[in-house]
Amino acid sequence: MESKLEHQPNKKFKTGHWSLGLKASMQDPALFVESDELITIIKDKYPKAS
Repeated sequence: MESKLEHQPNKKFKTGHWSLGLKASMQDPALFVESDELITIIKDKYPKAS
């Protein structure tokens, strides 16, 4: 029996809790806006307003 993952090679794995996904997004240079010793500002990956 083949795994379903073999049929979906481009699908990303879920990171689990939303905060883990946010932490990973903060490390993504494509989303980076500004950072200092207190905060990191990133672009919204899923903007709701238009």
